[in-house]
Amino acid sequence: GRPMPFSQKPIQYVLNKIKTGFIKDKYGLARWKKSVLFLSSHSADEFLKTVYTNFSQYRKRLVKADKSMDEKARYNFKMNVTKDKYGKHKNQLHKSWYRKGSINFLRNGASFRDITSQKLPEDSKGGIRIEDKHIDNHTFLTVADFGTVEVIEDLSELNLKDIALTKIKKLPDGTYRLQLTFSLPRKKQEAKTIQGFDWNMAGNEAFCSSDGKRIKVSDRTIKRADEYEQKINEIKSFRDLEENIHGRSKRYRRLDRRQQKLNAKRTNLLTNEYRHLVHEVADGCDTIVVEKLDAYEMRKRGKGSAQSKGINRRLAVLKPYELMTILESLVKKQNKRLVKVDSFWTSKACHDCGYINKDLKVGQKEWQCP
Repeated sequence: GRPMPFSQKPIQYVLNKIKTGFIKDKYGLARWKKSVLFLSSHSADEFLKTVYTNFSQYRKRLVKADKSMDEKARYNFKMNVTKDKYGKHKNQLHKSWYRKGSINFLRNGASFRDITSQKLPEDSKGGIRIEDKHIDNHTFLTVADFGTVEVIEDLSELNLKDIALTKIKKLPDGTYRLQLTFSLPRKKQEAKTIQGFDWNMAGNEAFCSSDGKRIKVSDRTIKRADEYEQKINEIKSFRDLEENIHGRSKRYRRLDRRQQKLNAKRTNLLTNEYRHLVHEVADGCDTIVVEKLDAYEMRKRGKGSAQSKGINRRLAVLKPYELMTILESLVKKQNKRLVKVDSFWTSKACHDCGYINKDLKVGQKEWQCP
């Protein structure tokens, strides 16, 4: 009848009492010893927290089921005398009323089908050690959090220091599989100090680097994106014809769903291409310098001129905001530095004296300062 604690300190107190009592009764230990138990105190904590959480949820459902049934209903359910409107028993398996409070995770031994052991700081062998090898290349292993198992394979040549995770998995046919995950050191690339990238937007090129490297969207992606766009425009034309004074027909809604699916496919195609592009930008340098680009301003400047259509067409394939978002995410993940500079006069200004060349033509990348 005592309430279960739900704050961190009281829960940890209960778990520590359970662990202390267990090692004292079973092994006669006053303190936790991994060399004797071959189970870390942290792993025992994680296991007990799972059991504690499941038990607390079970108690909640048990109390709820108890409150919803009076004594007579509980007795009838227990004695299997309740019937539905067809005369069939509601409790054919003769389950007690308190099973109404159980959860599927704890039924029929379903809990802990997979047991995963992580590499512990003090354990240089990834929570696993080879005990013995016998005929037919069978190996006896002692696995942390599980015990001793027999593996039908010769693992004597295995480098246990590279093991990061050890998992024992129970398969549907009742057999078990041992899965080992190895951690291998990454090869460090020689990183350059700093690299500048200029938005190009011509010929499906995204960036032009300060050392002349041009990064562009692949022709295959452009071709597929154009095919999707053509299909989308065709469906839009048919769809708009279906809308009239009576509202939108079933055919309208069907065509609208098709258009949404094609839009999603085109977007996913370009996003996947952007993820490849940003690696070409970020890999190989510590600091990346990119100019800020405002797509709205670009469209605004091109409005009413011959280049308006061309700019909008390029921005439909190269989306600066999405590309920069993915680049920022990658730079943060690789622990590098991203610098954004104002794009105003970046191409027309002399890097040495600051002279502005107002006669610079579109697409001209090199000029001599007077």
